[in-house]
Amino acid sequence: MTLGQFFAQQGLKGGYHLNVNSNDFSGNGYNGTDTNISYSANGVIGGMGASFNGSTSKISLSSSLDTPLKTGSFTQIFTMLIPSSWTNKAFGICRGFVTYTVNYGICVYITNTGIALYRWEGTSTNYNVSLSTTMSSGKKYIVCITYDKTSGTSIIYLFNLNDKTLLKTLNTLGTGNVAFHASYDQGYNIGANLRNISNEYGHQIINEYIIFDEVKSETWLRRYIDILKGCLV
Repeated sequence: MTLGQFFAQQGLKGGYHLNVNSNDFSGNGYNGTDTNISYSANGVIGGMGASFNGSTSKISLSSSLDTPLKTGSFTQIFTMLIPSSWTNKAFGICRGFVTYTVNYGICVYITNTGIALYRWEGTSTNYNVSLSTTMSSGKKYIVCITYDKTSGTSIIYLFNLNDKTLLKTLNTLGTGNVAFHASYDQGYNIGANLRNISNEYGHQIINEYIIFDEVKSETWLRRYIDILKGCLV
């Protein structure tokens, strides 16, 4: 049994169980394309997950996700296991991340010191919301990120399944559309942060990646987490 089968999916834009493949269960047909992905028995939901090796692994997704990720409000949710030995970086959905000084695109970026959403509207309009915490090897997490296009409010929720802790932070970001760099835009990817200097890849196990084209409330997300915990092994 998967979460998407018994939890209300209003506003669902793309859904990926990532336990045996990267097919989209939303009904929108946004299936992913795997590159050097293995499906591990050491995942989060049902003991399975997509394993990213930190050097070449990614899942390419449809540019139809521009709405909501580029032009609208969204909620992103995914479960993640950090391997016992990892390269101190992981990625959710990224697109068009060029450099740290000339920035374009959107990126969910995770290191050993926390998690951040970067959202760039061009080189002079760069915004982020970040949550500082120790991201520990061998731990399982539920990550929920919301962005309200009308107000610019963005919130990160991080639930540590091992320690049973829920952290939250917010910031006000810009309300314009995300800008992509024509020369370096390689599309949306789970697990890859594409740059003009050298490509960076995430090292993690991810499953149940879900994108909504609306902002889910904290009450909704807490219910979601409670139900999700019942699916975990």
